[in-house]
Amino acid sequence: MDQVIFPQYRKYSHDRSFFKIISKDCFVQLDIIGDAYFLHTFHAKIHPDRILILDMINNENNAWQEIDEAEFEERLQYARNNLREM
Repeated sequence: MDQVIFPQYRKYSHDRSFFKIISKDCFVQLDIIGDAYFLHTFHAKIHPDRILILDMINNENNAWQEIDEAEFEERLQYARNNLREM
């Protein structure tokens, strides 16, 4: 794998789950669920978790859409300002 520059940003096409990939072992996930949001920092502890992060980076099976920092931060601010935290 080529040298990856972090952070990387992704989302699912349904526009309700957003990811900030901090490193090959860690990402932040923002889920918007109705009138609430859930923000979680995920730390890979086992090999399958690391493979998930690599799949996100490489967009295996076109499961994620690449986004930029501005879109991630905009969604995060929207959630914090307009939705209740779960």
